[in-house]
Formats: sequence, C-alpha cells, structure tokens
Amino acid sequence: MNWDQFLTAELTRNPLPVIDPRDWQDKPVPTRDWLVDGLVPMRVVTLYYGDGGTGKTLTAMQLIAATALKLDWFGRSVEKPGPTLLYTAEDEADELHRRFAAIIAQSGHQLRDLEGVQVIPMAGLDRKRSSAALLNGA
Repeated sequence: MNWDQFLTAELTRNPLPVIDPRDWQDKPVPTRDWLVDGLVPMRVVTLYYGDGGTGKTLTAMQLIAATALKLDWFGRSVEKPGPTLLYTAEDEADELHRRFAAIIAQSGHQLRDLEGVQVIPMAGLDRKRSSAALLNGA
C-alpha cells in the first residue's frame, strides 16, 4: 500500500474533524482541565524547556511521581492523577532508577507505589543496536 492509499483509507476510517467556529455561537466556552492548575494543561502538548543540566528531567520525574501518588508538586496540587509515560533520550535506565528511588524515598512511598508509570529510556540504544549489528556481521 502506498502513502496515498494509506492516507485515503485512514481518512475514510477516521475523517478529519472539520469545525465551523460559527457553530460555537451562544454555546458556553468550555473550562480548561489542568493537570497542575495554571501550569500544565490536560490533553495538550506542553513545552518544557531550559538549558541542559537545569533539572528538566528530574522535575518531570517528580511530576510523574506526584501524579501517580496523588501528591502535590512544588506546592501545587495535581488535579488529575493517572497513568504517565516518560520517554527520554538522555538518561539510561540505571540513572532513571536512581532518580525515581530518591524521589520516592523523600515522599515516604516505595517504587511499587508508582502504579500506571511507564518509562522508555532510549539513551544508549543506538550504540547497543550498532554494536549488535557489528557482532552479527551487518
């Protein structure tokens, strides 16, 4: 199946939601749902950026733990606790393990309490795959 065929099949299965904003006239404006009130909206891509080494991953991991454990995050309540996924390209699994263990220890919980948390550590995978390919003669 080429790209055009795939796109046609996908749009037939799940058409694009086309909205005419005039249809919203006289309808109440929906309230915004927040994960962290005023900082992190629900169901919206949120840019979290800063210089390297400033703690972005660590504070994101603290938010993940707060979400799973129904705790405050930097003095703000997490409004919608639930499952989370950490996909990171910078830290290997051992480093993430150390960080989560330290975060959890400060909260009085255990790693087993992080229900719904999933981690995908991509750091180093390109080296591992390249090494495996060399060893297999690829």
